[in-house]
Amino acid sequence: MPLRLLIAAVSFALASPAAATPDNAGLPPASPPEARVGECWALLKTPPTYARRDVRIELTPAQTVERRIPGESRWVTREVRVPAYERRRVVQPAVVEWVESEVTEPARTETRRVPGTFRTVTHEVPVPSADAPQWQRDLSKDGALCWVETPTAFRQVAHRQQVTPARTETVTVAARTRITRRKVVKSPAVIDVTTVPAEVRVERIREQITPDRFVTETVPAVMGTEVQRVMTAPSRLEWRAVLCDTNATPGKVRAVQQALKARGHYRGPLDGRFGAATLAAMTAFQTAEGLASNGVTLEALAALGVR
Repeated sequence: MPLRLLIAAVSFALASPAAATPDNAGLPPASPPEARVGECWALLKTPPTYARRDVRIELTPAQTVERRIPGESRWVTREVRVPAYERRRVVQPAVVEWVESEVTEPARTETRRVPGTFRTVTHEVPVPSADAPQWQRDLSKDGALCWVETPTAFRQVAHRQQVTPARTETVTVAARTRITRRKVVKSPAVIDVTTVPAEVRVERIREQITPDRFVTETVPAVMGTEVQRVMTAPSRLEWRAVLCDTNATPGKVRAVQQALKARGHYRGPLDGRFGAATLAAMTAFQTAEGLASNGVTLEALAALGVR
């Protein structure tokens, strides 16, 4: 698509009532101002402008606190009556001695278990041999073959053999006398009981005159200053002079392509034509620099250093 047709389509879309946005409530003039023969103009949307301003913000909100105000008190002297009471103390501890006595256990019968008796018996046990019967040559009989078995080996094995079985028997336990020891209190403890009479003594105490009270106070908010980015002018539609097929030479277009490539926005060939890649690189450069986009404006050419 030729560049002038693309610019005309973009200008028509931006200038139509359907494309009007809240930040562009007023439409620009229907034709560019001071247009001359050989010039190309396009209706472009300029980006909003911002400024940094100091804005007061609330650091700590206002709050209500409750404060305690202590009441008044004073020191006073009063008489305190102490009632009579008993005071006990051990004068002499108890005397304890050990006493021995004889205890006679009568005769009785008991049933006891008598275990059985055992003895150790030893006998021989054949040990199996791993050698099987084999043929051997008998030299005394003209070399005849004889079937000879391997002799069996024996080993001694010991085990316990019960001689008499276990049994129970009843026996008579004769009476016996044994001596036991126990503690006996020879003389109890002596406790001295003293009655302390009632008395009246004078004490100095602190007396509350007025009770504590609580007061509710409002602590004001703490304000501070913060630097914020504030919009100074909204985005709007403006007529801007642009390059097109009518007023741009191939050399001028190559200069634009070379400047865009030097800034890393264009990677296509330097063919001197306004193709889709050149227009996309120009839009990316205008967006990065905060310039009006959707057209090769003279403002963008000045920012690229192209005369």
